[in-house]
Amino acid sequence: MNFSTNYIQGVTAVIKEAQKLKQYKAMHLAFAIVIGVLMLPFAIAALVFAISIYVFGYLFSVISEPVQKLHELLKGEGRELKHATQFIIYFLSWSFIFSAYAFLSVLAVVLNILYSIFAILTYIATLGGIKFHVFARNEDISVDIEGKHNLVVLIVFVSVMGVLLVLLPLIKTIVFAADLPDGFLTFKLFFTIFGTQIMALNGWRALFAAVYSAFVFAPMTRKKIEE
Repeated sequence: MNFSTNYIQGVTAVIKEAQKLKQYKAMHLAFAIVIGVLMLPFAIAALVFAISIYVFGYLFSVISEPVQKLHELLKGEGRELKHATQFIIYFLSWSFIFSAYAFLSVLAVVLNILYSIFAILTYIATLGGIKFHVFARNEDISVDIEGKHNLVVLIVFVSVMGVLLVLLPLIKTIVFAADLPDGFLTFKLFFTIFGTQIMALNGWRALFAAVYSAFVFAPMTRKKIEE
């Protein structure tokens, strides 16, 4: 059995569902564009993990099929040989087969971890536009959306992200620049410091966006609570 098929099919299903942008369609176009840009890092990260799953899934398929066939061949041939010959054949080949199966087991764990992270990132990037899950199973991941997002909720998200992205880094830059010696600060240095301050708040922006997406945006327009 090729376990990688479930992961590859799962990723494909999630991507198809995510492309419907259900939650973004439930808000004004201007907010949808701005929020979509702000959530873009999560979408890019999810895409990177999706590509990784496709690569590792293909690698799993390439390795597992010949290993399984070789194992079946050895079992079949071993029944027709004498005990001494069976011992020699298994002694020479089993170490390779065992190593291959051990590698496939590790690869299966890696695929599961990659898929879980991919599914969570996609859930956040789509604002809960897919069903929350962490395992690749043959189940419906679609959600029903009704109504529109509350305008206040949209304004709060954009405002907080704006503070974390521009206002707070700008204030920290001004404070830092004020402590520099006279004549030391240049236009280029100011924007270098400003860029550094923006990067320093990446984690806080990501944390706020993830929490807001999962606990505010996601349940707001759901037609019903998912089980």
